[in-house]
Amino acid sequence: MFTEKRLERVRQFFCDHGSKTIFVARFLSGFRVAAFLAAGTMKVKPTHFLFLDFLAALIMVPLMVGIGYYFGASIEWVSAVATRVDWLLKILTALAITAIAVYCIWKRKTPVGH
Repeated sequence: MFTEKRLERVRQFFCDHGSKTIFVARFLSGFRVAAFLAAGTMKVKPTHFLFLDFLAALIMVPLMVGIGYYFGASIEWVSAVATRVDWLLKILTALAITAIAVYCIWKRKTPVGH
C-alpha cells in the first residue's frame, strides 16, 4: 500500500502544500489526525507546525465559542443540523472516493495513445 512512489508523492505534496494542509486540518476533524501524523512523518519542524496550528486555533476557538454562545439555547436544533450535515459530508466523501477509484481503474485499463 505504501510504495516508495506513493511516499514520494506525499513528500512532494507536503513540500508544495504542507503549510496549507496543516492550517486547514485544524478545521476538519476527520482529516486532522491523518494530516498531523503525515506532518510528523514528513519531518515538518515542530515550531513551524505549532505556529500554523496556533494560527488556525486563533480562528477556530473564538468561532466555536461564538457558535456555542449564539446557538446554545437551541442545542437540539444545532445537533439535528450537524447530524444532517455530517451524513451529507459522509455521502459526498464516499461518492468522491468512488469516483476517484473508478477513474483510476479506467485510466489503468485505457491503452496509452487512445
